Amino acid sequence: MKRFSTLFAVVFSLCLWVGGANAQVLVLEDFEGGSLPAGWTIQTQASDGGWNFGTADALASDYWPLPNNGSLVAATNDDACDCDKSADYLIMPAVDITGITALYLIFDMSFGGGTYGGLTEHAYIEYSTDGGSTWIQFMEIPGTGALSWVEQSVDLSALAQQNDGDVLIAFRYDDNGGWLFGFAVDNVLLYTPAALDAALASLDAVAPYAVVGDDITISGTILNNGLDTIQSLDVSWTDGTNTYTDNLTGLNLMPGAMTNFTHSVPFTVSDYESYTISVMLSNPNGSADGLPVNNSAEFSVAGLSFLPEKKVFAEEATGTWCGWCPRGAVFMEYMAETYEDSFVGVAVHNDDPMAIAAYDNGVTSFPDFTGFPSVIFERDIIIDPSDLDAYYSDYLNRGAAVQVEVTNAVLDVATRELTIEANSTFATSFNAADYSTFFAFKEDNVTGTGSGYNQANYYSGGAAGTMGGYENLPDPVPADQMVYNDVARDILPGFNGQEGIVDAAPDDVVSSQMTYDFPNNWDPREMEVVFVMLDNAHGGAALNVDASEITIICPSSLDLDVAVNGESAA
Repeated sequence: MKRFSTLFAVVFSLCLWVGGANAQVLVLEDFEGGSLPAGWTIQTQASDGGWNFGTADALASDYWPLPNNGSLVAATNDDACDCDKSADYLIMPAVDITGITALYLIFDMSFGGGTYGGLTEHAYIEYSTDGGSTWIQFMEIPGTGALSWVEQSVDLSALAQQNDGDVLIAFRYDDNGGWLFGFAVDNVLLYTPAALDAALASLDAVAPYAVVGDDITISGTILNNGLDTIQSLDVSWTDGTNTYTDNLTGLNLMPGAMTNFTHSVPFTVSDYESYTISVMLSNPNGSADGLPVNNSAEFSVAGLSFLPEKKVFAEEATGTWCGWCPRGAVFMEYMAETYEDSFVGVAVHNDDPMAIAAYDNGVTSFPDFTGFPSVIFERDIIIDPSDLDAYYSDYLNRGAAVQVEVTNAVLDVATRELTIEANSTFATSFNAADYSTFFAFKEDNVTGTGSGYNQANYYSGGAAGTMGGYENLPDPVPADQMVYNDVARDILPGFNGQEGIVDAAPDDVVSSQMTYDFPNNWDPREMEVVFVMLDNAHGGAALNVDASEITIICPSSLDLDVAVNGESAA
């Protein structure tokens, strides 16, 4: 969600200093142009041009899965380049700070401050008073230890008080001579404070879906970002048709202090549609706000007939030839054990005896796929297996507008016919073209003989760290010591699924059915049927998923072990 628009960037960049009543916005940039903004410059020793601009997905890589913040961003990616990024500068336009004594910088960032191979990446705010010939470090930006987007506020007043004339201010990324990760920024605001500046610091989280008729409480946090104490303030919200305003009095909100608010009028979800609610601050102390760019925020909520149970879906790209792929097996197993009721994972093999061409080709052709191991998470992003837990809660909390359930998965071992059925119960209206579905089969405890079942293992010996016990196993791990789980056996009708058959209204139930000739060399006792619905209206991301074990019908005249052909083999 952007807190300001390109229009603001144009208007405020032309403002002149008019005294303490209003803020002076020196730099305001949201990178929505998708390229280096006018007036900005880059200094770099990297072979990829240093900083690049675009969507988070386009700028991310296998081991630096930059989260999507819903907009275009600026980023430098050391993982993708593996080049000299010890001095990657993203430099703001020159600003004249003559006579300025208070100067602040606010920006969003994604920077983990990660370590690899004994080296740690760093990020800094630096400045130059000689046009960029030399740089002075103002502060090091601490890493968050994760890749989530966070807002940073930096007091640059000491810089302003020590200098006059033109100054360049820059973000600098330093890979410390190693092969590290990266640094991304967005929504950069450099300004001098106003006397009255009420900032909407945050809105309390609102679930993306609500049942029609529910009331949504609108609440958040207000920051006094100005120089004067705020005694009164208006808080308003609008759904685009109606606007409701609360006048808050007796605040005594000192500069730098925060206070929480809850609006007296909730938003009522009245129909099966998506609503955007805008929340605004105005009239601090009955006067104009000196920096209106930080006064508003918005959220969206959609009305449903009921709240479906959401599960998350992960497809791991792996192969027995891949020495780093034990990492995928370890973290997929962790997720399955930790989130048994809400995580469905499938291991899609490549170039080994367990590979299924239709599934493997779909995974390796997925946009921005770069290699093994990696995970296509919710058919939305590609992440490293080690980041599964970090992304799980966010995607689970996004909810779903449809409930899916595998209602029938029965194998008659006498005929080798598998009958499967899944129901999709819609909580809102869907056009047939907006969704598609597929079935997948996966199997646990898969073993085999021959070199194709040997697992390459770069964790052997512990030099690459611990990895679920693989550090104590040889490289490769012999086939007779390997057991493979979540192995994808087939995907029907294909990777992109079958487009919806009918339009659906709230509470409609659509059934998907099929029969399947069950192979003799799979063990149904170790298998699950997976059913996935994809959101074609939003790039094919997973709407919801379910999985079910197979029920086996075995005539009394047959021994079950014989009927299912003994233990599983590929």
